[in-house]
Amino acid sequence: MITNLLNKAREIKGKYPRAVSFLSQVLFIVIVVGTVQFYQTRNLVKETSPELNLPALNGATYGTGEPRARRTLVYFFAPWCTVCKVNFDNLERLKSWRSDEKEFRLLAVALSYDDVSEIHEFLEGRKTSFPVLTGTAQTAREWRISAFPTFYVLDENRQVVSSGVGYTTTLGLWWRTW
Repeated sequence: MITNLLNKAREIKGKYPRAVSFLSQVLFIVIVVGTVQFYQTRNLVKETSPELNLPALNGATYGTGEPRARRTLVYFFAPWCTVCKVNFDNLERLKSWRSDEKEFRLLAVALSYDDVSEIHEFLEGRKTSFPVLTGTAQTAREWRISAFPTFYVLDENRQVVSSGVGYTTTLGLWWRTW
């Protein structure tokens, strides 16, 4: 049985060497990216998320409690983070794609800043259609944030459905929040 499989594999490799080489490289990249993602998210919250109730830059208070949506994306960023700046445009695009408040909520939480003016500077020239909250060191500890950006996707019961660290495309965010 195994001998037959090995012979078949050699036959395919002989007939389609470029395709086999391409697929081997794609498989290698998928394994590397998957391993890095697993390593980066190993310490993140896995089940029920901590309660989040923080002031926003607009003066209101927002959190993961009420009103509940089918999916809530909680996006943690730092004003000094270059990747966060690039990813913020993806958040805005995602918010325009998923505008039904009963289905989807987006909360951006600023961490690792010395003064609120740093957050305002980060947002300068950006139109945000979602609340930007001011988090604390305690927020970072409770949510186990050790790198930026970090995001969590929560269901209506605050269960973690998905999480990630680093740059994520708009399509990747959309897929995870569906």
